[in-house]
Amino acid sequence: MEGIFTANEQQAIDSLLRAGFEYKNLAPLLANISVETGGSFSEEQKQDGGPGRGMFQFEKGQLRDYNNFISDGENTKDKQAKFVHSNIYGEKGSRPHDLGWRARGMLSDSFKGQGSVQDKAQVFSEQYEKPSDPHLERRREEADRYNRLLFLNKVGL
Repeated sequence: MEGIFTANEQQAIDSLLRAGFEYKNLAPLLANISVETGGSFSEEQKQDGGPGRGMFQFEKGQLRDYNNFISDGENTKDKQAKFVHSNIYGEKGSRPHDLGWRARGMLSDSFKGQGSVQDKAQVFSEQYEKPSDPHLERRREEADRYNRLLFLNKVGL
């Protein structure tokens, strides 16, 4: 369906699905990426005046571990999505960055659960992104917006 998503948004959707995320959990992920990148959805996004990089604005230990994860040095949306998915769902010893058992559990429980896309976006922000200024209302609004767009895309309207 043409026109619903920008090229970068569609590439992010495709990358998240290829990484193993379920369609029903795309809205909260897209909401967080939108807020983190200012809507660019660029894998090359650099935080204005800060260390954050990419769609998920990796920084500190996570950025170091991501750079190790991409041993060939090629930074792509697919690799960023796979890195995040592996951090949440990877088996012990195969996670490129250890979020800790509590955060991992809260994220996987949230994505498995029947909570609203707004609540899932908030859990992802609090347990994965951990931004200094969370902009939770924007994340929640974006989750609703993407949920509507994904529904329209799925039913082909």
